[in-house]
Amino acid sequence: MEASNHFPILQNSLTFGVKSRFSEDQTLHKYGHISLHPWTHPQAATYVEEVFLSWSQRYWQRRDWLRLQLLSWIGLSGSLFLTNRQAIAVGTVEASPEQNSPPRHPLQPSRFLIACSTAPYQSFTFLRAIQGIAKAGFRYVAWGSSHVDFEGESKFLLKPDDATSQAKLYASQCRDLGLEPLSLQSGIDPEEDTAVEALTKMFRLAAAAGIPQVILSGRLRKLPREKWAERLRHAGHIAQDFDVTLLLKSSEGELGSGAACQGMIEAVDHPHVKLQYDAGGVMQALNIDPLPDLRRCHQQVWSLALKDHRLQPQRQHCGPGLGVIDHYQLLGIVAAEGRILPLCVEELAAPLLPPPRHPDELDDLAKRSFDYLNLVAAGLQANLQTSANA
Repeated sequence: MEASNHFPILQNSLTFGVKSRFSEDQTLHKYGHISLHPWTHPQAATYVEEVFLSWSQRYWQRRDWLRLQLLSWIGLSGSLFLTNRQAIAVGTVEASPEQNSPPRHPLQPSRFLIACSTAPYQSFTFLRAIQGIAKAGFRYVAWGSSHVDFEGESKFLLKPDDATSQAKLYASQCRDLGLEPLSLQSGIDPEEDTAVEALTKMFRLAAAAGIPQVILSGRLRKLPREKWAERLRHAGHIAQDFDVTLLLKSSEGELGSGAACQGMIEAVDHPHVKLQYDAGGVMQALNIDPLPDLRRCHQQVWSLALKDHRLQPQRQHCGPGLGVIDHYQLLGIVAAEGRILPLCVEELAAPLLPPPRHPDELDDLAKRSFDYLNLVAAGLQANLQTSANA
């Protein structure tokens, strides 16, 4: 049987196996009792890896591109999202030498998941934000830190002490609109004495919602670098228990650049603590070119926060493709990482124009960003394919 004919059988086997094993399970974490969706059960990904490894040992040598087909299925399925650690494990399976499988091509395409953050809609309700993001064509969403409620008061979307039912409600609202949530902003100051405890609670909320990444922003102020690394390493162990990844976001100060964040990530040395790179933020805060900076840290980057930046006629953030950042070059740096890589749009504004006052205006700007990034991603994938065939 051809490998391509095996693929639907493998897909059906995985779907049935995960649902039959984990649909009704109630997982008792040492940090709290959580009911999880079967695909976000902590053991589901391990089961997928075991099944896939078994199949790959039998059929891998027939179709080397089967791994890319599986990654495509993982990336496109609204009900399945493996963590990047597990996607890498699936994407880099090698047949044993005695199977005489064809050599693996060095260019392994990244699977870009183009998402929009709800942050540009912070002056509107969370529900209106995700409605506009879905309307613009996005299939993935990143949760911002705050929104106005129906009374017009600005509030944190999620706080550490919130019930997991609230996180599940937001996730359900997203999925009802065809949006898969990829990340949430923790809103935690990592230098506070209670930071690890608060992060633990945010990991619990993320796991309940089926969200694989939690974002942490901050800058070195009073804590020594070694204490930062120790604290993040501790948080990484807890994140691993919840099967989420903590992403340190390049921000400002001593941890403003990607290269500086990479040094911290290497000091932490934990597979569940990685980097979210913010090219526009780097340009604004440090006035440096993000391209060489990203090249120095790209192996630790598990997500990109996308906002553009203009220097003339005035300095300001703007939507992707409206500033001076070359996104073909920027995304080209990470286009062959061989893993799932979220691209989260965090700014939609058009240069020199006043901020949109009506959410419909934001919807139009969101669609422009979505179309632009899809065009860039398609061009980079075509270029990789051309290089692979050369």
